[in-house]
Amino acid sequence: MPKAKKKKVPVVEVVEEMPAEEPPAPEPPDPPSTPPKKLVVVQPQSPSQTILLKAQHQARNFVKKATKHVHTNLERVNALFEAESRLYGAKIKALERAEKRKPKPSPVGQLQKAHRAELAFQRAYHNHTAAKYDASLDLVAVCEREIAAKDAKVRRLMRQLRVAKRAKRLRRGWSTTRVRFSL
Repeated sequence: MPKAKKKKVPVVEVVEEMPAEEPPAPEPPDPPSTPPKKLVVVQPQSPSQTILLKAQHQARNFVKKATKHVHTNLERVNALFEAESRLYGAKIKALERAEKRKPKPSPVGQLQKAHRAELAFQRAYHNHTAAKYDASLDLVAVCEREIAAKDAKVRRLMRQLRVAKRAKRLRRGWSTTRVRFSL
């Protein structure tokens, strides 16, 4: 009789249970939007105040633009002048070296070369000076704008002072800080 075969016992693997991840909580809804604020009624400014603010604004804008323009132009012109002066120095040194060579170059040609180098240098110097002059004119315009803004402020303060000196019963229109007069 045949022997009974042993049955294989299946090996049961132990599975470690991992804690299940909880689904993320839904984000709370956005808070309701705030109602639009009521517009605050702003009292109109006096004409002198508006003119003063306008003059100050124009002066600030002009100063920014002019200083940037002046700065870039002066940098460019200074760089060109430096380059031309180095070139002039190099040309003159080359002419001096040429005189020490054995076969001497023609004196007329040397003088012509030196003259051309000096003319180029003088032209660069002239352009440099003209650019400085233009920059100074721009700076004068900047100063004039700033003076105009300060003059508007002085006129406004003088007007306020005149109103403040009056008797209270004679004051009309804007308060002493806001004077209603045209320039």
